[in-house]
Amino acid sequence: MDAKDSPTQPTYYGECLDAVPFGSMVNFLSQQLPRPIAWTFVACWRVKSFFGGGILPNSGFGPVGSSTVLARADMPARPMSRWAARLEDLSDLGFTPLRFSVGDHIGAKESASVLLFDGDGTTFALLEWFQMPGTSGIEERNLLELNSLVADPSGVAGSCGAGNVSPYQDFTEVMTAVTPRENLPLADIFAPQFVDAAFLADSIPVKRVVKQHLHRLEGRQLETVRRENALKRYDALSQGRFDWMMDRGLIRKLTPKEVEKIRQIHLPQT
Repeated sequence: MDAKDSPTQPTYYGECLDAVPFGSMVNFLSQQLPRPIAWTFVACWRVKSFFGGGILPNSGFGPVGSSTVLARADMPARPMSRWAARLEDLSDLGFTPLRFSVGDHIGAKESASVLLFDGDGTTFALLEWFQMPGTSGIEERNLLELNSLVADPSGVAGSCGAGNVSPYQDFTEVMTAVTPRENLPLADIFAPQFVDAAFLADSIPVKRVVKQHLHRLEGRQLETVRRENALKRYDALSQGRFDWMMDRGLIRKLTPKEVEKIRQIHLPQT
């Protein structure tokens, strides 16, 4: 997928939460708002969308591969400080960095990430930092995701039903993700059926998360990836999930007019 439609018009995407079940959205917003208010908000939102008045996202993001890769020394200080303890724990467990990057965003969102790889060549670890508007001001989120591929000789991974075809052929992706507790009600919505996913609250220590991930891999045949091929392999996994979300309507391409409007939205200065 090309990062740009033309030399002057980059492509950006936005979340399309209309595709999320009504009850799941209410449960999610109820983490931050009284439930009756959350229910009313979602109901009004759906009615407005039904009549063609959908809510404009306050941010957009570029396609897979559009992030800016940086040297570790050039990374923004804020995410690096937030990752310090987790990076140390992952280093103790044999993970080393493959890529540091900052996200390609427009509007009221900033992000950064570091992708790591273990010494056995079987497990990726992704640390992500986000900063965006929340119900009580600017919110920061720090996510951790572990990914491995296991052999799937049964072919189940490639036959998950219409719109759920795995891009991994004879392998199943095993993902263990750490996310803020308030995000857990929506976590399964954004996990493809061809990914064997488990979600944990972010209060769980990194070493325990890795231990649980490895426990989920016990007795399964792991795909080993050579380090020189690791980035290409990981980006292919990311593209597969991106395509699945597009097919499900969870994200959509923003129109040029929407892109221009979103460019006028900025995070408040802190």
